[in-house]
Amino acid sequence: MKRSTPLVRNIGQKVKYYRTKNGLAQKDLAAKLQTCGCDITETMLVHIETGYRYFRI
Repeated sequence: MKRSTPLVRNIGQKVKYYRTKNGLAQKDLAAKLQTCGCDITETMLVHIETGYRYFRI
């Protein structure tokens, strides 16, 4: 199986798609992630969605 690169996966676009599909603002998603133990701020989320910052899983 061929590995995909982070640019091909478009994780930020997928995050934005599912966030808007569920009716969440970036601020709300960041707050939910922080309650789950993820240290992601609203600014970091903006950078992930726009592709300015890469997110590794």
